[in-house]
Amino acid sequence: MEEEARERALLTALTTEHFALETARSATVTESVGRATVFLTLLSAALIGLGFVSRGADLIKPYLGSVLPTLVITGLFTFGRLVQNLRENSLHLKRIQRIRAYYHRQLAGEHDFFADALAGEGDDQAIAAAVGTKPTRTD
Repeated sequence: MEEEARERALLTALTTEHFALETARSATVTESVGRATVFLTLLSAALIGLGFVSRGADLIKPYLGSVLPTLVITGLFTFGRLVQNLRENSLHLKRIQRIRAYYHRQLAGEHDFFADALAGEGDDQAIAAAVGTKPTRTD
């Protein structure tokens, strides 16, 4: 009976971990969308401002001198954070696939539940294909 209780506790822990990883993946996607939206809004505002300033030829150089560095720095920081989010998301996905492979080995029996997780265990391309994405260079 002790082994049965241990197995139930492990299954509960894995289910909780799976939920936490899915929540973390959702948070990285939400953050990525938010950061990209902020950068694109800033870029759009800069271009609209350039349209207004372009009427006066003497105002273009100071405007570009102040706006372009801001756009470049913001763009680089945004890109860097998006790459970090991609790596975090890939790591979470690999961990979720490991949990799904465990579910398949322990609980599926002759059924093919979670079979894609088991087939892709250790293979980044199969892991990415299991959730409908393509593997990245960082995987």
